[in-house]
Amino acid sequence: MSRINKKLILECLQELSDRDTQLRLWLSDGKNNRDVSSFIEACEGLFGDSYLNEVLAKGYTGFGIEAENVLLQLHDLIHKIDGYTDPQELIDSENLVRVRALASMALRLIVKEEMG
Repeated sequence: MSRINKKLILECLQELSDRDTQLRLWLSDGKNNRDVSSFIEACEGLFGDSYLNEVLAKGYTGFGIEAENVLLQLHDLIHKIDGYTDPQELIDSENLVRVRALASMALRLIVKEEMG
């Protein structure tokens, strides 16, 4: 687990789990120093930049089997979504409702595992 960036994983799961955060970041134009993000950036951060993909493929993240299963479901769902869809349409889509639910569940399970 030492290779993964847990802080980034938690930040990306938070973004993917929260509709208000998505509206604020994914619809932002960046003016007046506003933060900007996107569905693609959040997914890349979660699975790529954090090295989560690498450890999930090996079958051990240290987050517990329940969290790993949810993360795998989230990974599979994300790969079925066209990230270049208009951000508002994407946020309003049924797929993103499911993404938010899975991301929220993964976040809870990871925090629970960390708390012992």
